[in-house]
Amino acid sequence: MRAWGKRLGVCGKVVGAVLVVSVFRRIITRRRAAKERATLKSFPPSHATTISIVIPALNEAKNIQRAIESTGLNRNASGVVEVIVVDGGSSDSTVEVASGCGAKVLSSPKGRGVQLINGAREAKGDVLLFLHADSALPPRYNEDIIRGLGTPVRGQLPVWGCFEHVAIQMAGRMLRLLEKGIALRTRVRRVPYGGTSSLLLIYRSAIMRNLPITL
Repeated sequence: MRAWGKRLGVCGKVVGAVLVVSVFRRIITRRRAAKERATLKSFPPSHATTISIVIPALNEAKNIQRAIESTGLNRNASGVVEVIVVDGGSSDSTVEVASGCGAKVLSSPKGRGVQLINGAREAKGDVLLFLHADSALPPRYNEDIIRGLGTPVRGQLPVWGCFEHVAIQMAGRMLRLLEKGIALRTRVRRVPYGGTSSLLLIYRSAIMRNLPITL
């Protein structure tokens, strides 16, 4: 009985410690969120008019042309000022294909995050649209971006966003359900997921000022 009593006592202490840590984490998370909201309120972005598209790439010769063509760069799509392909050291013809499609090509150390940041630093548009090399933009995406970022949310112009709907280029009912699930998750939780993160957009000035973008 004494052994059981000791075990119960230890379990109680462990449970208590877990509860305390959980409470403190919740407090810290709420304070951080409040601080981020206050910081974002001090950053009222002006209405966006120009878009820079940044595409990180590594051995994407088979996909890069489709991605660039979907941007409408060569069709003078309204608001699109440049497409920047940031190459991480491709051994195929990614660089040549991208250049031939009219994109500006930058060389960068390999790593998606590093490539995105290097592309952002070279961009000139009001808004950065990060696009995966194996993805394609929907028709009139540029109009949707300008309209979306110019529409107040909870009394404030948004700083970032993503495309809610993802189209998977494969047949199957389960994939259609997956598309709907991704759209619902993005709408409810306001967090990019899976393919939606390949179509993430944010004000360039927000990145340059290192503003938080978790909402």
